Amino acid sequence: MIQRNKWRIAFLVVILLVIWGSFASAGWLQLDLHPAVDLGTINAGNFVGITPRGEGLFTPLQSTGNEVRIRLSDGCPGSVGMLSIQLFSASRNVDITRFKWKGGDQRDYIAFPAMRTWMEVAQVSGANWDRTFMMSYRYYPTTADQHGNYEVRLRFRLRLYVDGERDDAILKIPIPIYWNALSWVALHIPTADRTVALGTIGPKLFDPTTGVWTPLVSGKKRAWVIANIGFTLRVTARNTGTMPADLARFQMIGGDLVTFMSLNVERILASRTTGGFLRITNIRYQYVPSWADPPGAYAVTVTYTITAP
Repeated sequence: MIQRNKWRIAFLVVILLVIWGSFASAGWLQLDLHPAVDLGTINAGNFVGITPRGEGLFTPLQSTGNEVRIRLSDGCPGSVGMLSIQLFSASRNVDITRFKWKGGDQRDYIAFPAMRTWMEVAQVSGANWDRTFMMSYRYYPTTADQHGNYEVRLRFRLRLYVDGERDDAILKIPIPIYWNALSWVALHIPTADRTVALGTIGPKLFDPTTGVWTPLVSGKKRAWVIANIGFTLRVTARNTGTMPADLARFQMIGGDLVTFMSLNVERILASRTTGGFLRITNIRYQYVPSWADPPGAYAVTVTYTITAP
């Protein structure tokens, strides 16, 4: 009886060793993710200028160096680990085509083709691996980004294959990436259009037959308004030269001013109820001479002021 029990004990030990050996050959799999990421705030500071094509240029919101670590210990030589990522969810105000990521084997920023579509981050192979990836995220602002909070959630998956067959997998809960947008307006006037030389008043500008002066007129000048809310663009003028010009005869056209209007009072150059990218490319200034203008140097400074409700 005692002898038979010894055999049974030995048989159980062999079974436990076989089970333990099978578990150890597959190794253990681990996936460690970075915490939530704050990309920052969209405001007027994100607008940096105009492209050669006459479009708004914005700096993206960005976060780099977000660590993701995958590990396999005591695995088989034929093991392969595949790390993937998907856009699990996004708030309604997010344009997912402008949210991009890179990291692992993906060296360039790329957008998700659709919601909940897996994209490969990296692939590793060997008996044991311990590899850390730095994930980077970007959101490219435009004037369509209204005031509010934005969020996307990313999900990571690590799959283990042994000798070509799927062995194990880890699926992590979604990681939030968030940012916010303020209400903002920005005005851009090209440097070349900030100085205007109208010319010189002389007898050639006067027609003695009609008694009419030919105005001094500038070439076309430009201004861009970039905003994600409604706005009003106003202009005012003041004398800054040694000789005072008659501002009733200093005039402007362009934008919502469809005829030359004197700048002895404040004028509205453009007004919109919604945001967007407004190109004003038909601005011109003119001064109508008079015998009342004494010789001297004249200068007028025009001030552009943009406000939002």
